[in-house]
Amino acid sequence: VLRVGDRSQFRFRAELQDGASVRARVFAFLALLLALAAPAAAQGRGTPADFDFYVLTLSWSPAFCDIDGDARNRSQCREGGGTTFVVHGLWPQYERGFPSDCRVDAPVSRQAVEAAGGVFPDEGLARYEWRKHGSCSGLSPMAYFTAVRQAAQSIRIPAMLTSLDQPRTMRVFDIERAFVAENRGLRTDQIAVTCRRGMISEVRVCLSKDLRDFRPCPEVVRSSCRAREIDVEIGLPPVAGPGAGPRLRPAMDTEAVAEEPAELDGFHRHACPPVSATTMQFADQRILRSRRMPSAAAARVMQPCWHVSC
Repeated sequence: VLRVGDRSQFRFRAELQDGASVRARVFAFLALLLALAAPAAAQGRGTPADFDFYVLTLSWSPAFCDIDGDARNRSQCREGGGTTFVVHGLWPQYERGFPSDCRVDAPVSRQAVEAAGGVFPDEGLARYEWRKHGSCSGLSPMAYFTAVRQAAQSIRIPAMLTSLDQPRTMRVFDIERAFVAENRGLRTDQIAVTCRRGMISEVRVCLSKDLRDFRPCPEVVRSSCRAREIDVEIGLPPVAGPGAGPRLRPAMDTEAVAEEPAELDGFHRHACPPVSATTMQFADQRILRSRRMPSAAAARVMQPCWHVSC
């Protein structure tokens, strides 16, 4: 038989247990927040050469130009660039998070900038990457740019991405498997394919600190695109040189393009039969996108559309 006094004591003990349970849950929640914040905390200033591995990041130039590069007037997006993958950077990485903007007394000399030529698409990106990531490598600017070149040259780009003659939709897994097939020793847990706005954006490959081996990188792999399929756009083919065939020139002035994309579409398809399938496809995809943009944006986007002189 439970007396009144016993009942009150039982209720008091139960309340104590409930309070302890609430406190335990609060502490567990705070611990979880601290754990989640740990990578972010690591993404600040670090100590040069104190990192676990490198991430070589290759940017798909046509998508970058379509989303950001045209507006920034990047050289890789100028008419006739014809680029596919370009080096975005070689990033020192922790197992969780990464160092950045390390304090070093190593100005980027003209000789170092020249060493970066042909690796980064422009000097501005080379200097930025050195300041944010290269400064944490423990290398001099010259040695860092040399390492970037070495890392980039060690990766073979699959033919399915270098021989595109029209935009395609591909499965993310197929792109990863193609890189694995082309690069001996590479596994799918050592590479990530990222996307933006439904398009392929970057391929990130994890390398050892000496750049000799691939290595697993769970946190980097988790950044992979979660879409099953992504669009792979193509860049405008390089402008033909003297005597190399038809000359490329702007199709129409940008004001007319901005106001009448459909009319341009018909003009582009029928006014000049010798236009190549690749150039037509590139122009067509830009035209279609311009219909969803304000006229000013359409004018900018349509500037790279071309037809063959005839």
